[in-house]
Amino acid sequence: MHKDIRSTRNKEILLFLIFWTSIAIIALALILLPVESIAFGHNLCIHKAITHKSCPGCGMTRAFASCLQGNIRQAIDYNRLIIIVFPLMVFILLKKLYSDLHRLFRPSWPELPVLRPKSEAD
Repeated sequence: MHKDIRSTRNKEILLFLIFWTSIAIIALALILLPVESIAFGHNLCIHKAITHKSCPGCGMTRAFASCLQGNIRQAIDYNRLIIIVFPLMVFILLKKLYSDLHRLFRPSWPELPVLRPKSEAD
């Protein structure tokens, strides 16, 4: 069966827009919500529910929100691993954005012919 290239490209662009819009909405929510409102409520950490001790990931959402709001000291107080995780997450997202943009919107260059050595039969 023949694939419709246009509809495939439209689907890829739609998925690109959905993914990056979701990332933007999450980041905007973490920027606009006060960190204190994230700190209160039911704890979802299974490790903490069982052992009553914080796991290495506890406080990471509050730390991300603090980083996005520009309060690095508070982010470190919530979880020290934010020093490694936040820059790594930014790097991964920027790399994915570059890759997605390059894949979807790069100019289509003509294919160059493959140069092969002449065989003895030629």
